[in-house]
Amino acid sequence: KLSAYSMDTLISNLKRDVPNLNNYSDSDILDSLKSRYIQSNCDIKDYERYLHERMDDLISSIERKRKVDEYVKQHSKKEDKEE
Repeated sequence: KLSAYSMDTLISNLKRDVPNLNNYSDSDILDSLKSRYIQSNCDIKDYERYLHERMDDLISSIERKRKVDEYVKQHSKKEDKEE
């Protein structure tokens, strides 16, 4: 746990060391932030496509599980009524 003095010192150091981004072009900033695995715009598009496909797969599996759960719940109610 940081003391109040340590927290103030940390915050002031962070504020002081923030670069002036006005001196850099957009491409310079993007080049410094981009992942080493992403080398071009097409890599970003491929990664975005992968994420969408993965999200679709997850949604589908959740929907299948929900349907199975509903089916089991309905059939368990029928069995309880028959007994």
